[in-house]
Order: sequence, then C-alpha cells, then structure tokens
Amino acid sequence: MNMKYLKSRIATALIFSCACLSAQADQFYLIASLNCNTPKSELVVSFRGLWNEAGEVAIAAAQDSKEIDPRKLVAFNQDSAGKYAIRTVTLNKACLLDGRDYIVEFSPLMASGFHPEGFCAARIGAKAVVLLNGVAVAMAGVDACTEVGMVTRSITLVPGREPQYEKIPARQFYGG
Repeated sequence: MNMKYLKSRIATALIFSCACLSAQADQFYLIASLNCNTPKSELVVSFRGLWNEAGEVAIAAAQDSKEIDPRKLVAFNQDSAGKYAIRTVTLNKACLLDGRDYIVEFSPLMASGFHPEGFCAARIGAKAVVLLNGVAVAMAGVDACTEVGMVTRSITLVPGREPQYEKIPARQFYGG
C-alpha cells in the first residue's frame, strides 16, 4: 500500500471522527414552574435552565412536581422525505388567589429556524401566559436559544398590582 494513500485515509478518518465528536454538543434543558402561594396571595412563574447531566436530573425530578418540561409539550413526526411536522400542546395550571381563578397556560417556545436536528435551534423553551377571566394579565417566555439581550427569569403576580418581571442578561441565564 502506498504511504501517501495510507496517510490520506488516516487523515480522512480523523476528520470524520472529529466531526462526529463535535456533533455531541452540550445539551441545554429548560424548566418552567408555577408556584401558587394562596396564603401569601402570590403567583410566581419561573424559568430556569441547566446543562447536560444537571439538566437531565432536574427534568427527571420535574415529572412529579410543579415543574414543567416543555419538551413534553411537543411531538415530532418525520415523513419519508425527511421533513418534520411539529405538533404542540398547551398545559393549563390553575391558581386561586383572593377568590380569583388565574389560569397559567404553558406552551413550548422554539427559536426561529427551529429544527429537531439543529444546534441551538433544536432547543425547546417555554412560554407562560397568565390569564384572569380569559384576559392575559402577564406573559413571558424563554426560547432556550437566544443568547443576546435579556431573558425573563420569573414573573410575580399579586392581585391588584402590576406583574413584576425579573430579567437577567441572557449570557448569565445560560451560564456563560
């Protein structure tokens, strides 16, 4: 076997293996939650994100708590041509404060250019809309991809007051 050919094959194999390894990117998990504190008359919607194993552990723990995994609100179907169809659902949670029924609608939020096999655009975030008598009184969301600007970490709602939004720099939210 010719040495030049052998080196070429080795180089090709190394390039391919490096490309495969880089495809194993870090995974970001977003969790949305609702804390309905009736005695304190306060409703808090929050968003938090975790990377890799910490995110996997938090998502597993969220199955039996007040936390919501927005990935569970999306279904993907791939046709024979490789194109995806996406179906989303909304999860409603109720919160009774001062005799008023608030409904919090949680839905998935995906970045523009979303593709289930993409890099950042494969992340699924969450959106929360707080309704009182069918009227939106507060809303926010995190698409789990935008790394510039501000991200809403939480919404605090107390009946009779304006909603309070806690916002932090996106890079801080994503741990950058």
